Amino acid sequence: MNDSLLIIDERNDYLSLIEVIIESEFQVNIIKSKSYDEANKYLYGRKDIKAILFNLNATCTTLENTNHIPLIAYGKDLAFLKDKETPYVENPFDEENLYSALGPLLTNKEDHLQIELDGTDTPLKKVNLITLGLFSEFSYDLYLKLSGDKFIQVGKEGNDDLKEIIEHYKSKKITHLYLKESDYYKYLDHAKSIIKANQSLSRENSKKFTTIEIFDFAFQISRDQLQAIGLTKFQEEFVHSAMEELIVDLKENKTIYQRIKEFFKEPNYIVDHSLLTIYLCSMILKKMGWSNEQTIKQVIYAGFFHDIFITEELARIRNLEELNLDREKRLVLNHISSAAEILEGIKGINNDAHKMIIDHHELPDGTGYPHGLTANQLPPLSCVFILAHYIVDYLYDENFETKNLTTFIQQMQSVWDQGNFTRPYKCARSLLLD
Repeated sequence: MNDSLLIIDERNDYLSLIEVIIESEFQVNIIKSKSYDEANKYLYGRKDIKAILFNLNATCTTLENTNHIPLIAYGKDLAFLKDKETPYVENPFDEENLYSALGPLLTNKEDHLQIELDGTDTPLKKVNLITLGLFSEFSYDLYLKLSGDKFIQVGKEGNDDLKEIIEHYKSKKITHLYLKESDYYKYLDHAKSIIKANQSLSRENSKKFTTIEIFDFAFQISRDQLQAIGLTKFQEEFVHSAMEELIVDLKENKTIYQRIKEFFKEPNYIVDHSLLTIYLCSMILKKMGWSNEQTIKQVIYAGFFHDIFITEELARIRNLEELNLDREKRLVLNHISSAAEILEGIKGINNDAHKMIIDHHELPDGTGYPHGLTANQLPPLSCVFILAHYIVDYLYDENFETKNLTTFIQQMQSVWDQGNFTRPYKCARSLLLD
């Protein structure tokens, strides 16, 4: 088993590009975390983590269970660390400085492979398939390692089939392909330019978030995301009114309330996904004529807690078959039962909230998990939650662009227009397409 490296940063693009740079040089298992709270979950009981690379400028709480694991900081204005003898790199995308900092801690170096092209030995660099697709729409000359020093070319530079190549080899459980070293550095430069552009866009988009405060409970919502699901101001206020009553009940258990406050304090994928699922559920229920406050409260409980015990990386997994490690599969399955258990001590909970949490990864055709239930075996309220969760997944995959939403909703019909999903699906279709 390879050593592991834990990387902590609030930004997905930073995490992904740092992963590319490190994997090209070291044989190491990369663990990516978007928050210090999430990192603490990874650190608990782990002995394989040999170093922690973290953005010192990110929102920080205390790291626990580090057990003297070496820390390497990166970020702006870190010269003050020189006096503290703390290793740091000012720019995590500076390959040589990053390699120098990590070299003494990570012992397994990546093999320097090469392929003969036109009579010349050409160096190759390994790149993660998922990350490759994040920073490029077009293919490079891509090579698949067969065995030893044997490679086969599977992609040609400039073609627009990169997405198909990635999906094909992902389905075969292949995680990495190889680029010519010269193309690798072109790819890095292109990725860095995208990240720089995203920083400017991020500063502009930050103005589009609205902070919602209910008593001392606060969270941020993106107006662009709410617009994508068509949330009305009336429906938004109706949900917030139900949240007020729910928060009063939650406050009776100080430990759980403090946990949920911290969980929703900063916007991230899981928080945004949870809130959007709640809002979309409320819209579907209103269309179905089920929009009473008690039902909405159960939806909010399920939305608040269903992913509270999972990391962002695993929360993005749509199918258990995408996971290669049994440990990761157990974590995905355990987050469901752990979330359901935490509800047992909360006032105002009924079986609907428990069922929504337990069922939220099931699918109408029985291909979901943990129990493989079908459309006629799932209660109607669970069907609403599962449907909303699934549509929000799609919107995230499309970066909340809705130009293909009509086609997506129509294509869902063959699977979703059956059993207890029929009415929720038809109502969602009417809401989003009419």
